[in-house]
Amino acid sequence: MRGTVLGFDPDTNTGAIGGPDGSRYDFVRLDWHGPAQPVRGTAVDFVAEGMRARQIYPANAAYDPCDGETAKIVHILHLVSLVVGVTEAQFVRAFAQLESGYGSLNHPIYT
Repeated sequence: MRGTVLGFDPDTNTGAIGGPDGSRYDFVRLDWHGPAQPVRGTAVDFVAEGMRARQIYPANAAYDPCDGETAKIVHILHLVSLVVGVTEAQFVRAFAQLESGYGSLNHPIYT
């Protein structure tokens, strides 16, 4: 069902949506699936259960990869690649030292 956010109180995490039939549907923040908190006048799509709104999504929201779980996953992968890059650089440096004889088995420390 389509509707419009009539208001939202961040202190109580509750709000209301006006439906197309003129009815008022109450909701809680846990039912809101938008990237930011609900704002008065936002067009929404929701499931009505009696006079309660559930599964509320902003109706005209465009996908933004910087929002939500996708951004967290990308950030984690970026951090992992940085760690792997540092480890790889350290390995390459150690291997180069080994090749130059510094860490070879012929080094005096091993004989």
